[in-house]
Amino acid sequence: MIALIYKISHSSIRKYDTGKDFKGPGMKRINIFLSLILIACLLLILANAGRWLVIDQPPRRADVIIVLSGGPGRTQMGIDLYRLGYAPYLLFTTGDSSTEAEAVGRGVPAQAVILDERADSTYENALYSKALLERYGLRSALVVSSDYHMLRSKLTFLSVYKNTGTTFTFTSISDPRFDAGNWWWTSSGNVRHILREYCGIASLYLGMGPYVTDTMINRSRFLSFIFNS
Repeated sequence: MIALIYKISHSSIRKYDTGKDFKGPGMKRINIFLSLILIACLLLILANAGRWLVIDQPPRRADVIIVLSGGPGRTQMGIDLYRLGYAPYLLFTTGDSSTEAEAVGRGVPAQAVILDERADSTYENALYSKALLERYGLRSALVVSSDYHMLRSKLTFLSVYKNTGTTFTFTSISDPRFDAGNWWWTSSGNVRHILREYCGIASLYLGMGPYVTDTMINRSRFLSFIFNS
């Protein structure tokens, strides 16, 4: 957006270029005007950066519910969706025996629980779950994660599952620690969520998804400098 504004403004200036330096009050006003536009664009981006991360689609029946671990309430929501009949299987990424025990304790049959205990990133969540879905012959999934994490989750899953024919619904749970509308001033935790998600999205588009783990992002010197300064 900013690049487009710059291009349009400079093409307009060239229309009036007489071969002489364009100086004086006119140019000063144009610079001020462009600066105000750039500031407005920056404020618009800051105001909506949190909201752009949030995706929450109404749940639909699927072959499996995939619960991405790491946030409060995700496991609970996955179990609730299973008990409401949205899928016959419940897959926990980065799950362990305690996760399975919690699900079974709340009425989920042990044979309906699938565990992925290897993943260390959103990319690996998608990659390893893909292998499990292929093993079980599952072609549709209801993905559960926190609201701030869902854009990255959606982009990652659609990338990893490209051309497989697998269909997805992305249903999120609100994280009480995250304020999408006021993220930049409410707490450093909100800023951490925002930066971590956009770092993850950037790594995906740069082709580094298979090599960048969430642990690496969390421990990066860049984020540590911001949160400790």
